[in-house]
Amino acid sequence: SGILIPVVDILRTALKEGLRYDFSASLALIRFCGPHVASTTGGSDRGTLSAVRDSIKTFTSVLSIEEEPNANESDLEVVRELKVESILTLEALSTNASLWSAIAEDAIPRLAEYLLINHEWRDDDTKKRGTLCAALRTVQRVIPLPSHAV
Repeated sequence: SGILIPVVDILRTALKEGLRYDFSASLALIRFCGPHVASTTGGSDRGTLSAVRDSIKTFTSVLSIEEEPNANESDLEVVRELKVESILTLEALSTNASLWSAIAEDAIPRLAEYLLINHEWRDDDTKKRGTLCAALRTVQRVIPLPSHAV
């Protein structure tokens, strides 16, 4: 899992320079490896966990990109796809309790904003519904209800 440290650097650079495919590839590695990073008191896993926490702030910034109504349709589609990839990565990372504080601090406000903006959908738009459900599952995992509220 030490591979994630340079991957997070690539993710950050790709976002700054607009390298869509590098960003997506880095995000995929974080999505599939990040949930398995252990919370240990020392060693390389600690650095890896810190890197994954830092990546959350980086890739969730994509959720705050406004979708201009008069923008080029292909550009809008790229932004929407990056948002979907980011939400699916957050959902995967939310299975790792060691990342909950970073998700709560950096991602939940942006997820809430995303959910408020995208609260309407068509019944035949299964992709959008799936993305919204992934966002809601992330919130549900990270911010559990008190036991007496159930």
